[in-house]
Amino acid sequence: MSRQTARIPPTTQRVASRELYWERRSMPTRGRGLSSCTPAFYRSTMPASSPSSRQNLLLIGGGHAHLEVFRAFHEQPPENCKITLLVDQPTAVYSGMVPGFLAGQYQEDALSFDLRKWAQAMGAQLVLGRAVGMDLDAREVELADGMRMSYDLCSWNIGSAVVGLDVPGVREFALATRPIGDFAQQAIPRLRDAIRLRGKNPLRILVVGGGAAGMEIAFCLDHRALQEHGVKPETTVLYSSHTLLPNADFPLQNAVMRQIKRRGLKFRHGQKIVALHEGEAETWNGERIPFDLCIWATGADAHLADGWIPVGPSLQVENHPEVFAVGDCAHLTYAPNTPKAGVYAVRQGPVLERNLRAMLRGHPMRLYQPQDDFLTLLNLGDGRAVGAKFGATFTGKWVMWMKDWIDRRFMRKYQTRSIR
Repeated sequence: MSRQTARIPPTTQRVASRELYWERRSMPTRGRGLSSCTPAFYRSTMPASSPSSRQNLLLIGGGHAHLEVFRAFHEQPPENCKITLLVDQPTAVYSGMVPGFLAGQYQEDALSFDLRKWAQAMGAQLVLGRAVGMDLDAREVELADGMRMSYDLCSWNIGSAVVGLDVPGVREFALATRPIGDFAQQAIPRLRDAIRLRGKNPLRILVVGGGAAGMEIAFCLDHRALQEHGVKPETTVLYSSHTLLPNADFPLQNAVMRQIKRRGLKFRHGQKIVALHEGEAETWNGERIPFDLCIWATGADAHLADGWIPVGPSLQVENHPEVFAVGDCAHLTYAPNTPKAGVYAVRQGPVLERNLRAMLRGHPMRLYQPQDDFLTLLNLGDGRAVGAKFGATFTGKWVMWMKDWIDRRFMRKYQTRSIR
């Protein structure tokens, strides 16, 4: 994956440093609470549209939260509003079903969204391009090709990159899990190439990253390799922390560790990759770990060079209420420890949709509060899944059936074949 690099003009650099306070790579440990934010921050400052005025709404990205905006705007188009959808690919992929796709449980079209059709359905102009920066004073978004797009109101939902793409050899010898669409297209061909070159010897799969994504991918690729190769692969999960699934509670960590041991996967904690070579990963202490396929599934990193986009409970940028951000690309200043996960973006979608309409009409904003606990479901690739909720864990085929039902319900809601 090629990381987006923001080229922000000098005027915007001044705004970013003095007015907007973009969050840099190191995220703060404390943020302003709801009570310390000024009430004006949550009221629309855009005048209500009149019959003669037409606002220019720019939607950047086709992530989970924007899908709800697409659906709602199709069913009830906003008045006096020109909508432009800016995306770097004409299709988007639902990340929650990618591990199942790797395991052979789904076809590619089962987890894809057609953004061209969504643009057509809500009467929007579709522009293919990659946003790399923003001039807040001029209300313009800069694209990678140097083109600029103006807006009256804009919303960012561009997801995240992965940490460590600048580690020597990663771009050449590893397959990054972001962008998720590229990963889904390349993972199985890369797996089959590795199997072909390996012959009858066990395939060596190295997954770098011990979060939920890394674990699901490790389990599912391990299963797929066994099915296609007929030989049990040697799958290793390597992560720099000393804790597997660092954002999870201990019961879920323990349940996943039991499955790692049951399936014969290896794990290496407290290890940091300093370089990748052809067929080898070099750790900080000089150890060389051989691999035939390396998956780079490290933590989330910001696409834009200026980092995450800081927003308050109304999902607006402070001092620039015409700018919204949701999903992984947003940093919730009032809840700074919120993990980068799709479950939050899905809940942000309805709030964003209502607030975009409120801005166009001059109405008050609604507030988003991230959920404290949610159902976690991890695909084990072999027809089973691990789940956790309220500190309890559960494993089995029925858990995978529940995950499949939830995922397919989500797809039925947002795939364009559901458009009436």
